Formats: sequence, structure tokens, C-alpha cells
Amino acid sequence: NFSSVGIILNASFCMIEGCNIYEKEYGIKLNKTNNTITRCNLINNTYGIYSHGKFNSIYMNNFIENSLNAFDDGNNTWYDEINEQGNYWYDYNGTDADTNGIGDIPYNISGGENKDLYPLMDLIDLFIPYVQISINGTFGNNSWFVSNVTVFINSYDNETEISYVNYSIDEIWYTNENSSFNFTISDGIHNIKCYSVDEYGNAGRIKEIDFKVDTILPSITYLFNPSLPNGKNGWYTTNVEIFLYAEDESGIDELTYKIDEGGWEDYTGFFSFTSENIHKIYFRARDMAGNEKTENTTLKIDKTPPLVEINKPDEGFIKLQYEIEWNANDAIDSNLDGNISIFYSPDNGITWNGIATGINNTGSYIWDTAEFADSDETLIKVFAEDDAGNNNSAISQPFILDNTPPSVTINQPVAGKAYGKDEYGNIVIEVEWEAYDNIDEDLNGNIKIEYYDGSSWNILEENYLNTEYVFNAKEWDDGTYKIRVSAEDDTGNVGSAISGNFTIDKQPPSIYISRPLKGYIYINLFGRGIIPPIPVGIIPYDVIIIGKINVEITASDAHSGLQRVEIKTMNLTYPIYSPPYVWEWNPSLGVHTLTAVAYDNAGNSKSYEIEKILCLNV
Repeated sequence: NFSSVGIILNASFCMIEGCNIYEKEYGIKLNKTNNTITRCNLINNTYGIYSHGKFNSIYMNNFIENSLNAFDDGNNTWYDEINEQGNYWYDYNGTDADTNGIGDIPYNISGGENKDLYPLMDLIDLFIPYVQISINGTFGNNSWFVSNVTVFINSYDNETEISYVNYSIDEIWYTNENSSFNFTISDGIHNIKCYSVDEYGNAGRIKEIDFKVDTILPSITYLFNPSLPNGKNGWYTTNVEIFLYAEDESGIDELTYKIDEGGWEDYTGFFSFTSENIHKIYFRARDMAGNEKTENTTLKIDKTPPLVEINKPDEGFIKLQYEIEWNANDAIDSNLDGNISIFYSPDNGITWNGIATGINNTGSYIWDTAEFADSDETLIKVFAEDDAGNNNSAISQPFILDNTPPSVTINQPVAGKAYGKDEYGNIVIEVEWEAYDNIDEDLNGNIKIEYYDGSSWNILEENYLNTEYVFNAKEWDDGTYKIRVSAEDDTGNVGSAISGNFTIDKQPPSIYISRPLKGYIYINLFGRGIIPPIPVGIIPYDVIIIGKINVEITASDAHSGLQRVEIKTMNLTYPIYSPPYVWEWNPSLGVHTLTAVAYDNAGNSKSYEIEKILCLNV
């Protein structure tokens, strides 16, 4: 234990340089030979240097406030003979007349005859410069800075100016000629070294500092599986696996996530997200320095299709404009607006045709059925699709769509037909028709028969079977009539047909023989009437005819018109079908009867007769 001695040198051919020895009993004890002691400060020691050795060189040292600066009982040299420089002795009293920095008289060394021939007048700058490193920044966690760090280097020397400062940043060296300066360091793990050199070339000790800077927020990467929404409008229609990854130069200290307003949870590996709705997912990463980054994304999941129910139609018959009614709702898509479509099938679901697409979910739609084919195997489908693309539909009960009225054709009565009384006084009219409907195959019970009397329609029969109908019109007045046959199908469509005009004629036609007239004589000789008819008095004959005569009949019918006129005489009948009703009669000699009969189109007839006609044919 040499705590009372700075250096004890018991070896030869050594060099002691650049030492600062303070407050020892012996600064340096020199016991051997051929050693060199230079550029040392020996301060406040009892003995600065105590030497028993020989042939040692001692120069360019500072001896300051030692009790005895030097003791030498050997043969040593206390100066540099080549440069003629000795040591600085704080108690040297000599002068420097030529101001060359060397004392004019030697400095005596105690212990013998040794002297410093070149004592220095000024203190030798043997104190190395001092450098101080300080850093300034914002501290984070785990000894990291979370801001750029400013490095301050301050260097000073007790005697002289600083010549320059050498410093390294992460083993890359730089030189600065200022004693104090600063620079800023950004992200990374850094090592700073520096030392300063004064004007005398004294180099200070290297100071070193290590620190870590991380100003960059960690990066967060999140991945979804499926990677892209597998529904529409950014929606997922399945569970979503979430992968989370964070990276930072300082390392990741904490990686968490939370759903909506829930609490933060540690991320321990990918997880499956199943909750339906629109969710806000937050991801948070904190690096080892304490930098924290939060990201969020919106995740929309809807796995459930809408619920659809059809209220109308619910079987039955449909025609014209019909209100389709439904209920459609979705747990996520609250209104389904713009996502309702309605389809029609005429063949029990084999094929479907669009009625309306992309309509709002109002719950009802007025359907103009006239644009669609009639069918007794009709279905309605209401299709709902939510915003995510999930879809569902409902199909109605089968119903009948029928917009087409039955087709009706009247075969009897025909236009222009006249009806009169039969032999029993009845007027029997047969109504015959054909009624057909493409949906209602029989139309039974749905036939109505009416007649038109010139002012209004009157019901003859309703809810009648689809067959012929016979009625007695004997109570009807004479006149012109029409028959209307109406058929109503099960849907309520009504088709009808109206017959042509027909006539009821219960009155016989009027008829009389206008030539010859009773009470006259008609003379026709050689084919010519010689004189006009001559009235006669009381004679036993109704008419006397001499020669030929043109029989003229006057006949008419007020309602149905004449069908024919017949002239009968001598067992012969002469029909005449159109006016004028004239017949040339060349009667044989004798008394004859002349009968005229008029028939109308209703079958009524009336006759007119002249019984006693004397015919003289010459």
C-alpha cells in the first residue's frame, strides 16, 4: 500500500509522463537509473520528487507548493539539454532579463550539487483540458429519448485556450475548433466520444456517453381475412379473422386493441370477429421508448339475410290494380330501402318475371296486373336484399290472375227475326249463346240474360247456368227488342254480347182486295179494260167480271213487315213476296171465290175474301 507515495519507480529505462500527483508525502520516489520524468504536475506534496537514482532526466515538469520541490542525492539531469528547457518551480526567485522565458540563474536541487540550469519562468501548461458532455431531450421509457437529442460539448483549460475538440458520433470522428458547441441527434442507439486539445497540445481524456433516441411512432399493420369485404357496399357477410402486427426500431412494448367503446385488450394472436353491425376497431401499439400510436378502422359485418313475409295476395282472385302487401325487416339494414324487388310467376314458380325492382320497403305496392298474362297458377315473390348483399325472399300462396272477361257470342235470336204468337197464343223465344273463359272453364251460375225494350235493360234471368235459355214473350208489347247475355267469371270480369234487333209482333197484318171491289162490274174485252168499273145495284153477286182482270191486293204490317201475300181461287194459290201485290186473273166461266191472305214476318196472318164472283170470259 503506497497511499503516501504517488509513484515509486524501482525500474530503469522507464518514462513517467503526464501525471498529476497531489498531496502525497512523496510525489515520485526515483530509485533506479536512466528514466525520464516529463510533463508532470507535482502539487502540494511533502516532496515533489525524491531521488536516489542516477542518470535520470527530469524536465518540463511543474513543481507547485510542495514542502520541498525536489531532493536528489544522485547524479541526475533536471533539464532538457537539447531544447534548453528545465522545469517550473513555484518558489524560483530568479529573473528573466532577456524575457526568453528561462531564468537567468539556475534553480538549486536539494540533496546534492544538482541544478536546473534552465528554470522556466512561467507555469508549464501540463493540465489537460477538460471536456463535459451533456444531452437534452424528452425522456420516454426504458432509458429512451422520444425526441431528438441535443448534445452539448463544453471544453475548457485552466491555462490556455482550447485549440480544437475531436468528437465521434457512432465511431465517425469529427473536429470542431470551438470549445463549446452542440449538435442534434435523431433516432438510433448512439455513442458519443470526445476530447479536447489545448494550445500546448495537451489532449484531454476521452469522455463518452451512450443514449437511445426513438422519435418515430411504431408502425401498425392489421390484416383481415377475407382480405376484402365479401359482401356489397363494404360489408362482410362472414366472420372476419383479424391479424395485428406492430414494428418499431426500439421494439414493441405493448400491442392492444379495443372494439367500439370497450376496454383495451392485449393482442395475443389473430382472433375471429363475429359480431354483426358496424364496428369501430382501434389498434394501439406502444414501443419500448413509450411512443404510442393508435389506428382505427371500420368493420361492417352482416351475416343474416332479411326476413320476408307476404300478407297479400293470400290465394283468391286478382285483377286490375292490386295492392301487394309484405313485411320485410333486417336486424342491421333498418329500412331495406331501394332493395325490394317483386316478381311474378304464371307457372307455379317455373319462370319468374319482374314486376318492380329496387323499390323502397314501404310494405305495399300497387300492381297493374293488366300488363301480365292471365294464369290460374300464379305466384308472387318478394325479394329483399340488405346493404351487405344478403338476400331472402317469400313466395305467396297460389292465386288466380284474370284480367280477361269471358267471350260471349249470341246465336239466337238473330238480327231481324220477328216473333209472333204460336197456335197456343205463346211467343216462345229461344236464346242461344256461346260463352267461354280461359280461366273459369264452366261459367256456371254466372250468366245473366237481359232484354232491351227501347228505353232500358231489364233482367230476364241471372245467376243462370251456361246453357240455352227459353222464355215466353206473350206479354210483351209489339216492338223492337234486343237480348244481352253477360258472363261473369270467378274473378269478376264481365263479358257480354248483344243480339241484333228482333221484333215482337202479335198483331196480324192488314189486307183487303182493292181490285175487284165489291159492288162493281169489270169489263175487259180483247185484253183491255173498256170502261171503268161500273157500280151495280142490288144483284145476287158480289162482283161481276167480264174477261180478264188484274187482281190488286193492298196489304201492310206495322211491326214485323209482310212476308208474303197469297191469292187463292179455284183451288189454286198464287204467292206474291213483294209489292205490288198484283195478279192477272183470267177466270173461267162461273161463280168463283177470291181469297187474299197476308202473312207478316212474325207468322201472323189475315185473310180477305170475296165469295161470289160471276165470271163471264168471252
